[in-house]
Amino acid sequence: MKLNKLVRERRGSQSAREAAHDIGICATSVLRIEQGHELNLSTFLKIAKWIPIKLTCEFKGGWNLEGTIENSRLKESNQKLEMELAEAHKQIDMLISEYE
Repeated sequence: MKLNKLVRERRGSQSAREAAHDIGICATSVLRIEQGHELNLSTFLKIAKWIPIKLTCEFKGGWNLEGTIENSRLKESNQKLEMELAEAHKQIDMLISEYE
């Protein structure tokens, strides 16, 4: 099931404002998510905790593109993505540990 449908189902008869208060986001964000708009990682983690969604993470292959990237700006971009991914994994791990 898609996230927007999960949010709508979980909200039930609650108003968007009530659900937003419970989640810790604004009501506009709840409505936008229900319409299928994208959301950031922080908002996703709050929603995952509220629904709750069991999060599992499997990472194959990694971000090692050193052999194919020659442009230094692309290498820097790859390093930034690796750091962002590592931070996302930390946040997911923290959220999962709250359920254990």
